Amino acid sequence: MRKATPVGLPAILLLGVSTANALTVGDYLKNKEGETTHAYVRGMGNAFEWANAELEVRHHPLLFCRPGNLGLSTYNYLQILDQTIEDMTKDIKENSPGEQREYLKWLHKAAVDYFLLQGLVRAFPCPPTQNPRL
Repeated sequence: MRKATPVGLPAILLLGVSTANALTVGDYLKNKEGETTHAYVRGMGNAFEWANAELEVRHHPLLFCRPGNLGLSTYNYLQILDQTIEDMTKDIKENSPGEQREYLKWLHKAAVDYFLLQGLVRAFPCPPTQNPRL
């Protein structure tokens, strides 16, 4: 997996801020074992898979390139999400000591959707020939 970079931090602040119905990182961390949390994460994972399928049909660059024979379960999505949150938290602590408290506050208010998508992109990067525009 690629390491999270500080460049992604502004994206969290601008794009990852929770909306009314989104599951926040803070809520996810408090309720990781809950059925509702699992259903939400599974639903987001499936939505990203469908988005990828639509991009492929339209011959657009994919969000991520999961091997065709690999099916992802709720457990896989949760692992990817946990690793991405852990990596981003570590990155904030190591690279933003002055703003660490503010970034961590924002991280807990951010929607988990952003982190799941970033985790899928990092776990299953597309080869340059697949996404020549990226």
